[in-house]
Amino acid sequence: MIIDLMIEYLFWLLLPVAAASGWFAARSSFKKQQSGTGSDCPQKGYFKGLNYILNEQPDKAIEVFVEMVQVDSETVETHLALGNLFRKRGEVDRAIRIHQNLIARPTLNVSQRAHALVELGQDYMSAGLLDRAENIFCELVENSRYKALALRYLKDIYQSEKEWDNAIKVLRRMSDLPRTVRNKTIAQYYCELAEQARETGDVPLVKRHLKQAIGVDPQCARASMLQGELEWESGNVKNALRCYERFISQSPELSDEVIERVYDCHQQLNSVKKFLADLRRLPEAAVGPVTRRVGLRLHSNTDDEKSYRDAIYAALEDHPSLSLTENWLELLSESKEIDSPAELHKLLSVITRLADEDEGYRCQHCGYVAKSLHWLCPSCKHWDSTIPINAIGNP
Repeated sequence: MIIDLMIEYLFWLLLPVAAASGWFAARSSFKKQQSGTGSDCPQKGYFKGLNYILNEQPDKAIEVFVEMVQVDSETVETHLALGNLFRKRGEVDRAIRIHQNLIARPTLNVSQRAHALVELGQDYMSAGLLDRAENIFCELVENSRYKALALRYLKDIYQSEKEWDNAIKVLRRMSDLPRTVRNKTIAQYYCELAEQARETGDVPLVKRHLKQAIGVDPQCARASMLQGELEWESGNVKNALRCYERFISQSPELSDEVIERVYDCHQQLNSVKKFLADLRRLPEAAVGPVTRRVGLRLHSNTDDEKSYRDAIYAALEDHPSLSLTENWLELLSESKEIDSPAELHKLLSVITRLADEDEGYRCQHCGYVAKSLHWLCPSCKHWDSTIPINAIGNP
């Protein structure tokens, strides 16, 4: 709502600027022509179009401006500005019409045409016409002035369309980005390709893409986790454990994502004691609700529910969290020592709803909150920026 109001305010703020620049351009052209009166006068036509806009008749205004372009291409900057403002107001069809007509003018010079193409490409992206936008930006890549911008938009298009191979090719050409940023994003693209190959059962291709991901970014935690899952599914428990442990060392705040599978590996390898020792070495900020519950279960007497319940309660005193409270109440409600388990069930249902919020994920870049882990933030489109809420600031 606030953004819409700001755009609306910007539109009316810049309109006089557009009017002034257009008037001077039209006046200059009129002097050069030294002819044209009545309805053919550029100044009159320009203010006629401006009057339509002020009276909220944009379609009639567009008709006037399009006709003006046919008379005088020197007013092109004004039309570009108005088309841009139409797009920002969400009136994409009108923006497209203005920019398409500009590009069709044979009197435009190379720079003006390129600028109009940039604006039209953004119009198409706003309208969801990504194939048309792609064609425009592929053309603009050859323009030195707009190359970096065109590559950025192409990357966004291919990412949106999940064309990861094309996205990788484009990103490799984006020399204006720091190499580390490029490599981290390319590694994520390779992980996406690995996920696609995994869905089709092409294990060799999965392995190849994960190897490529680690090749460009050796610290890619997602690739380590996917390798662990692949090894586990193949029955290679030792290799799976190695991959999962590497994942935890790379992204300790995401240990909850794999900790139960790590425990399964240790069980099969008869090395649960080592697992407990590793848990103790985890930094406190990395110990999420799942990791803490697994550790408490193992540290307590698993045959004695009271011992486990007491261990959870003790942990709650040191590290209060809704998820541990939920776990403790669940055990308490199942206990025969409680006189009124029904009341506890009611309380448990409330805590469960709160725990769902407590155990969500938040993007460190834009603050977007989600129930599950997203490697690509759905809001700001940043990669590998989402971590558990309970790990943020370690509350």
